Parts: sequence; C-alpha cells; structure tokens
Amino acid sequence: MRRRQNVQIRWLYDGEDSDVLEAQVLIRDTPSGEEMVVDVEDPEADSPYHMVGRRPPGRSCFVATNTARDRTADVWASWAEIDGEWVGRWTEAGCTSLFSFVF
Repeated sequence: MRRRQNVQIRWLYDGEDSDVLEAQVLIRDTPSGEEMVVDVEDPEADSPYHMVGRRPPGRSCFVATNTARDRTADVWASWAEIDGEWVGRWTEAGCTSLFSFVF
C-alpha cells in the first residue's frame, strides 16, 4: 500500500474558476483489482469526500462515488494517470468539473 497526505487536488470549473483542496490518497491492491482512495476533509470543501476508486485488471482508469458518512453531496468521478499526473472528471449536483493531482 502506498499513502500520501497533503496531496493538493486542483478543480477547474467552466474553464475559468478553480479550487485547490488537500486530501489523503492511498493506493492498494485487492483481489478484484487496484483501488485508489481519495479522502478530502479540507474545511474549505463543500462536503467530506471519501472516494474509493476501483480499477479492474486491464483497465486504465479508476471509477468512484462519494461514500463519506456525513456527505452532503452525491459525487461520481473517474480518473487516470497521464504523464505522472492523475486527471479526471468530477460530477457533483449535476455539474461536471475537471480535477488533477500528483501522487
């Protein structure tokens, strides 16, 4: 298992506005494939986010939903690694944004 704290995740909305929040990220192997867990508990966040992304063998991207206990938002996200940076789509309350981070 690999874990890193204080990972800066950047969100880009409508091609103009952006936010940066901190998260804890870990990658672990499971019998059904690899998982990447992204925990955002930044006080600046709209909701706590506990995203358990699953990547089945042979696939290039992780897919997750928000499973945080005290969540106030339903979220669907997918992300993949491109040249050492993780980039993806984040859909919350019907709005889709792009996000990225380095692990």
